Parts: sequence; structure tokens; C-alpha cells
Amino acid sequence: VGYQRTKGYDFQVDYVLDGADVGLPGRFRINELFTYVDSLDYDGTEYAGTGVAYIGGGIFDRKSVLSLSYDISDFTFFTRWTYIPELEDIGFGPNYNDGSPVYTPDANYLDFSARYNVSDNLQVTAFIGNVFDNLPVPSASGAYYGQGNIDGQTQRVFGRTFNVSLK
Repeated sequence: VGYQRTKGYDFQVDYVLDGADVGLPGRFRINELFTYVDSLDYDGTEYAGTGVAYIGGGIFDRKSVLSLSYDISDFTFFTRWTYIPELEDIGFGPNYNDGSPVYTPDANYLDFSARYNVSDNLQVTAFIGNVFDNLPVPSASGAYYGQGNIDGQTQRVFGRTFNVSLK
């Protein structure tokens, strides 16, 4: 019989500022979602802060998503910053040369969108994902587990992306 024990914390902060309160038009919104995993124990083995490039293999010890929005009239401007720290890549074990741990790289992504409410029944949204075009970095277990030499759950595979939608 196996077991799993998890200990951690999720923090979320939401703040809305009416622009009129500071002499500006519109409304400002801030949202921070932060996760901290102190421990993730499977049958006596600690996995928090480790990763393997297969589906569900990234067990973050912390992760942050910060969102900022500005609403004015029929427009909404939105930006989101996502941070994922480096993880100990346990797919191959320690470095064979000196026994030191091997790590997947950390990931920082900035996304931006703008939305226009054309009418009560139509919205136009333009989105740019990964604004700075951070390309994925190869990892050892990414090659081993058939993920194209990268960890697709912590890295954005396609670099910068664009999208326009009507709703």
C-alpha cells in the first residue's frame, strides 16, 4: 500500500482600483496567484521541485502568475506574467561527471491582449502570447521521453504566438 502526502500553500490577491480615485479614467485590476509546495512525498520519496518531461512530470515547489488589467470604456488591456522556477530534472538522475543535480531551466513568459466590445453581442480580442519570444531550452529528459528535447509542460513550444478572435 502506497501513500502520498502534500503540504503547501496557495495565495491569491485581488485588488481593484477605480481610476477616478486617483484622477484617471477607467479601472485597474491586479491579481496574483502564487503556489508554494513545501513537500510532496510519494512513499517516502520527496518530489517537490522536481520535473521529468512527461505528462504530469513537473512538480513545482513554487509558481507565480501575475495579471494586470486596465478597463476603459469599451476596451480592456490585459497582461500576464508567468514564472516557473528551475526544477531538478530527475529523468536521468544526477550529472554523471560529478554527481551534481541536473536542472530544467526556469521559465518566464509575458502575454498581452486587448479587447474591444463592439456591441453588447460582439467582442474582438487580439492576443500575443510569449511577447519576448522565449524559445524552449532542451532538457535531458525531454529527449528521453519523446518531447522533442524540451519539457512542454514548463516551456512554451512555439515561441511567440498571435491570435485574433470574435466572440
